[in-house]
Amino acid sequence: MIALRVSCEVLLALRVDLRIEPTPEQLSLGGLPPAVPVWDQWLAWPGNYRLRAERPGYFPLEQRLELRRGGPAEYRFALRERPGVVRIALEPAVPFRLLLDGQVLEPGAGGGFAIPRGSHRLRVESERYLPVEQELEVEGLGRTQELAFR
Repeated sequence: MIALRVSCEVLLALRVDLRIEPTPEQLSLGGLPPAVPVWDQWLAWPGNYRLRAERPGYFPLEQRLELRRGGPAEYRFALRERPGVVRIALEPAVPFRLLLDGQVLEPGAGGGFAIPRGSHRLRVESERYLPVEQELEVEGLGRTQELAFR
């Protein structure tokens, strides 16, 4: 009787295919009744679930899914990259303004500048000093880079 009940529940479960790029290091599909991971898919019963995916260098993905019979069986998501953090030190230490690709950029709470990955043109301006310009390849993915100007 127990084996029959388990087989019926498995037969009634929905096959859920989660495709997330890049592949997360941590993945959970929470809800009631609980979803069960089976190889690269999940078996879940109709209901509301919460998807959570994490990978270093990317913002966590949190998404609510309502699983229904006849609803989608495949879900595709993309993790968003964290920007890189660029810290700038001037010698002498004077107040400055940073332009990123021609646009003024304000520092974050820790004093660093959040900049998306890729090639950017930086311009540092301060009173009584000539501006300094530099091309910078920002690593992104939450990594910190240090720049020093004299």
